[in-house]
Amino acid sequence: MKTRISVRPFTLIEVLIVMAIAAIVGSSLLFVGKRGLERYRAISSSEKVIARLNLATELMVCCEMAVTLTFEEGMLTLHAEEPLPKPFVKLLDKPLPLPGIHTMHPSTLTFSPRRRDLFPSGTLLLNNTQTIDLPGYPTQIRGKAR
Repeated sequence: MKTRISVRPFTLIEVLIVMAIAAIVGSSLLFVGKRGLERYRAISSSEKVIARLNLATELMVCCEMAVTLTFEEGMLTLHAEEPLPKPFVKLLDKPLPLPGIHTMHPSTLTFSPRRRDLFPSGTLLLNNTQTIDLPGYPTQIRGKAR
């Protein structure tokens, strides 16, 4: 003997209520996602700045050359005052885009092996919120994602 199970279809009201709830949850995730994306871009860009600071330090120490790091309009440029060794030319030819950083203070940093007083010290301020501590002497710069 077979029992028959009756399946009641969804009503239009039930479907509309579920769609309204999904729309509310989706729109709230959109705003949270946008802020999360901006935060991710800022953290990623600050890590790129730290990598370039360390590269400038290594060029100064290993190659005995003065290096200037400049931030303009969302681009970070590394400029060596002496001719670069061939492996570094391809790496440093083009400016590095930083989509998550709009301001950097100070905007120019100089690393000089001849004048240790020109080695950056203090705090590098990114977007008026993120900071990178500059030790004032040649060492690897470590940063925190904040």
